[in-house]
Amino acid sequence: MEIINQTYGENPQKAEWWRRLIGFSIDIIGYFILLWIVYYLIELLSIGYLIEDASIVFRYIYFYFFYIFYYVLFESLTNRTLGKIITGTIVINSLTFKKPSLGQIFGRSFSRLIPFDFISFISSKPRGWHDSIPNTMVTTIKSKHEFKTINKIDL
Repeated sequence: MEIINQTYGENPQKAEWWRRLIGFSIDIIGYFILLWIVYYLIELLSIGYLIEDASIVFRYIYFYFFYIFYYVLFESLTNRTLGKIITGTIVINSLTFKKPSLGQIFGRSFSRLIPFDFISFISSKPRGWHDSIPNTMVTTIKSKHEFKTINKIDL
């Protein structure tokens, strides 16, 4: 018995820089909307004083927690955020071209907190640290669907 992996089509190509920039911009807006909704719910529950009276350190923790939460929530459920849905892109494992693991998604999300992550896009082959560190990539949905792997068992 032999297992044959047969792959056809081109490897998925990285999404264009402009798609990623537009997607990032949309995600920032989505993040701030989520942050505002949560803050408003806290106010409705009459516990808003907890944030208003909190130290600056707690406010930063709150801010970054929801930043990570936004990306982990969307990318773990759908491999996509609001920005990726609108731009037609998706996150995949750069080694297997399949769905990234939850650990990779957490790695992407925490790597976004590197202060100068955006600098990693300024090169001849741009790839953000939040992609290279956890071995992920952003590709277009079309490019992902053009790449297929078939596993056959030859008896």
